[in-house]
Amino acid sequence: MPALNFISKFKKAILNGDKPGTIRQQRKNPIKPGDTLYLFTGMRSAKCKKFDTKLCLKVYPIEVDFKNRQIIIDGIKLGPVSRESFATIDICGTENEFFKFFAYQNYQRPTVWIVWDKSTVEAADKYLIEKKQLINAN
Repeated sequence: MPALNFISKFKKAILNGDKPGTIRQQRKNPIKPGDTLYLFTGMRSAKCKKFDTKLCLKVYPIEVDFKNRQIIIDGIKLGPVSRESFATIDICGTENEFFKFFAYQNYQRPTVWIVWDKSTVEAADKYLIEKKQLINAN
């Protein structure tokens, strides 16, 4: 029963369908495809409220290097246009806001991108496969 906490800005984006997943530190008991995700705001406070449930469809390893402004998903480094697009869907903001947000998070363990939206999984898989094929062709 993975429970995930979100700030209110992300709650609205999730409910509107604008945020298809979340980046989190890897857990002791990792979230995996097929898990039901329970989404909350205000966890560990008197204002804790569950606002949605989602089915985890895919979990990608991801590295966010805010110092060098890089996003690496499943071993593939995103280019400038892809970084901006990813920032838009993950934090509903710009690439600059994305790196500022993750610099503040200061994750110490490996991170994963947990995705619950089918079209996002399909697009991400297609992109990653194409990039890996290009790398292997060279």
